[in-house]
Amino acid sequence: MDVFERNCETLKAMLADTGVKARPHAKAHKSGYLARAQLAILGDVASGVCCQTVRELEAMVAAGVDDIFLTNQVVGPDKLRRLRAALDAAPGVVGVLVDDAAQVAALEQAVAGSSKTLDVYVEVDVGQNRCGTRPGAPAADLAATVVAADGLRFRGAHCYHGLLQHVRKTDERKAKVGGVCDGVRATLAALEAAGIGCDVVTGGGTGTFPYERDSGLYTEVQPGSFCLMDGDYLANDYDDAPFERSLAVRATVVSRPTADRAVVDRAAKESEIPNFKGSYLGRFPLVVDAGSKAVDLVSGAPTLAVGSFRSGGDEHGIIDGPGDLACGDHVELFPSHCDPCVNLHDYWVCHRGGVVEAVVPVDARGPGL
Repeated sequence: MDVFERNCETLKAMLADTGVKARPHAKAHKSGYLARAQLAILGDVASGVCCQTVRELEAMVAAGVDDIFLTNQVVGPDKLRRLRAALDAAPGVVGVLVDDAAQVAALEQAVAGSSKTLDVYVEVDVGQNRCGTRPGAPAADLAATVVAADGLRFRGAHCYHGLLQHVRKTDERKAKVGGVCDGVRATLAALEAAGIGCDVVTGGGTGTFPYERDSGLYTEVQPGSFCLMDGDYLANDYDDAPFERSLAVRATVVSRPTADRAVVDRAAKESEIPNFKGSYLGRFPLVVDAGSKAVDLVSGAPTLAVGSFRSGGDEHGIIDGPGDLACGDHVELFPSHCDPCVNLHDYWVCHRGGVVEAVVPVDARGPGL
């Protein structure tokens, strides 16, 4: 927790006196406990939290978070019913994304009769070619549809480019954010021409948010992984390296049947793996109790301080280079991609200086509903 908290303090310092707020993304940790901890540290720098699924929204509502922004389109009757229930139960503001007029109509119907207003952001495709309306006039036209709808409030423009977060070179990342900002400018100009106020321009992530912060266009940024960090983000170049790794998965050596093989209880979706006891890895493989059901390979093969990690199947991982590790010893696996790794586990063990402070559920783990 001390590293987690330092990361939050660092984000606060990076935004202090800039006029740009932090809206940390809860998809990284999926925990009401950790969301509250973040907001307590960020204080006035925070505008609320983001989440990515209705399930995460429900977890943030249950945690009592005041301002929650679901950075996704909510489509289909079941999800819309759950969104309405979360809106009614929330202690404060709830917001969602749209990129199509049909979504606006569905949201208007879903919130009909509620005593609360649903905040709506127009998602602008600023280069990722995923969701989002085109910048400029198309975004302004959709915003006008939101303004005309009952029970909805147009809150602002969502301008996020996820692929840029992992562009390795600092100068290249910064230049590509310049292209994102061109789309933001076109959208703001079109909104102004249409007479529509835009209170919020939101986006940016752990890899790029300093550039959105400095653009003069964004009012808030949405880093998520910053509090945990992972192997993929740490592979980026940075002008400085402000955030530290606070997330690890603990695995146990479950088999050492021969001199050249040992098994642990975590498999193929993790990153660097130093020995939990602090000793260096040697030249023979070892197997741990962590397979592909426990750790995530989406960001490529894991890296190790010494040796290499490879999948041993669903419930096993193999470390080439276990040194003197024996059955029952523990190793820490540092994930290559924190979000899906967290989603595979039930509990957070929050500790400080080797002393456990809390064991709390990963409230919103599960499929993306």
